[in-house]
Amino acid sequence: MAETVEVLVTREWVRLAPSQCEVQSVNDRDAYNKTFFDLVVGGTKPASDTDVFMRITLAEHANFHRDAPVWLRLNVLNADSDQSVIVTR
Repeated sequence: MAETVEVLVTREWVRLAPSQCEVQSVNDRDAYNKTFFDLVVGGTKPASDTDVFMRITLAEHANFHRDAPVWLRLNVLNADSDQSVIVTR
């Protein structure tokens, strides 16, 4: 059975789900497309900036359907130091 939770994302890597999930940023209308996240799908906790990652905005919800962990952190280019996301897993 799926659950929906709010997760606070900071500049440190956080595992959103052990496998398949849907993620949506929680922002006001002025900032929803300006907040950047770093994303890794699969493996163990990424090692800082030495690992390869993707940069996304989460302006729309994102679906991750692989049977692999989903890791997210707030990109250092953002003015804020934390941002909430909604995760359905």
